[in-house]
Amino acid sequence: MIYPFTRTVIYGSIWYQGESNAGNPTYACKFAKMIQYWRQTWNERTNGIADIQFPFGFVQLSTNTNNTAYVGGFPMLRWQQTFNIGYVPNNVVPKVFMAVALDLRDDPNGIHPRTKLDVGYRLSRSGLAVAYGQQVEFQGPIVQNVAYSSGSQTINITYTAVSNIELRNPNGFEVCCQGSHCSSDTLWVPSTVLSKIGLEITLTLDSSCVGKQLYGLRYLWRETPCPFKQAAIYSYTDSNLPSPPYIKVF
Repeated sequence: MIYPFTRTVIYGSIWYQGESNAGNPTYACKFAKMIQYWRQTWNERTNGIADIQFPFGFVQLSTNTNNTAYVGGFPMLRWQQTFNIGYVPNNVVPKVFMAVALDLRDDPNGIHPRTKLDVGYRLSRSGLAVAYGQQVEFQGPIVQNVAYSSGSQTINITYTAVSNIELRNPNGFEVCCQGSHCSSDTLWVPSTVLSKIGLEITLTLDSSCVGKQLYGLRYLWRETPCPFKQAAIYSYTDSNLPSPPYIKVF
């Protein structure tokens, strides 16, 4: 389907797909290889005119249900879309950018949400920065550090951001303290934000985890993790740029 177009010189590509791949454990590898193959093929078939590292943008999976308790396969697929890093651009695949869309909840079973303006805005900002090198804010806050001491009742998370972060609500965080693999969703319990100072938030641990070893931390790990534009963390200077979902296993 794509190959006939690979003699056409392009500057970059935008990709909006992935729902049918939820539950595929090899998606991150296949996605990276596809981007690499596209770039190589376009470069070869345009005699080197199309950049061998042309910019590649994508929309991270949005939602498909109004059930905020359902985990499903979307959270892991979102993670795999970032090549298991949690954000792009990163060192795994260069010159890749994305729009976070998991806070744009629409009608139940609306696998193609109608809120295209927000998706377009977020993708255009990241495209301006990554594809065109403009000095614009293009992504929500990214986790820089997680600090936890054994036996502590709190976790401190520090973000990277332009100046500050907006805490829109205290929910969306979960911790695992019951097993080193944390493979079952039943091992994860909610952890709410206790306070925010500058670029740092403090989570309070569930009583079942106090005094135990912390094995994992995850954020917005649901198919539909929040109401419309009500994720916990956004950019302070651009309220339409949410922090992307992530999972960290210690």
